[in-house]
Amino acid sequence: MNAMANVCFFPQVPYSQIDTRFDTEFGLLWGFMNPKPRPTFNAKLLDEACAFGRSISETGATIWNQGQQFQINYVVEASRVPGVYNLGGDLALFRGAIGNRDRQLLVEYGEKCIDNVSKARHSVAVWRVRLQRPY
Repeated sequence: MNAMANVCFFPQVPYSQIDTRFDTEFGLLWGFMNPKPRPTFNAKLLDEACAFGRSISETGATIWNQGQQFQINYVVEASRVPGVYNLGGDLALFRGAIGNRDRQLLVEYGEKCIDNVSKARHSVAVWRVRLQRPY
């Protein structure tokens, strides 16, 4: 099958750690995690992942491109880090918070993790897929 697809970028929110693109033919929204400075679920990536999901819900799973509205049918979450999908927790954050006895920072980080999973499960009816490359 040699299908051509019109691809555009998801313009709702500018992200620094998530790259997005949208395939208009299939209604497929890609969200590529690109965490910095290392491949972990750092606080910034967690904030952006939550905003990414919220932007889908708040638009009713629609996207505008060149004056035309498209329905988002599928969301694919993937990683730009070669060989890594499951990024894991931010161990530097954990170590620093434990060393400084900063319980509040650990609680906030945990709440962000829960919020991301919970909001993704209870948002609009869009098929969500997480891609992981085999090692």
